[in-house]
Amino acid sequence: MRDAGASFERSDAALAKVVLQSEDAMEAFKQALCRDAEQRIAAGTMSVDVAFNLHEVANACEQIGDHCTNIAEQVIYLVTGAIVRHMGGKWVEQPRVSTRPA
Repeated sequence: MRDAGASFERSDAALAKVVLQSEDAMEAFKQALCRDAEQRIAAGTMSVDVAFNLHEVANACEQIGDHCTNIAEQVIYLVTGAIVRHMGGKWVEQPRVSTRPA
């Protein structure tokens, strides 16, 4: 979130690309958190209520991450004119489109 805001504030396309690359880390963190909660419930060291609350927090963090990637995509577009899309499990920068008439 910090880097998404900084990339917007500074019009920094390189930092915006770092934000896009961190999306996989966020997903891995959420999966690890949920797996740990499941194991703790099974072991009796975490209540189901706490696990549900933890899952809700993880979902909210994922939504924040999605908003950050949207901001990063827009920064890249505004600075470079390139359109960035998440395709095939990775971020793809499509060629810059000229806006001048032929």
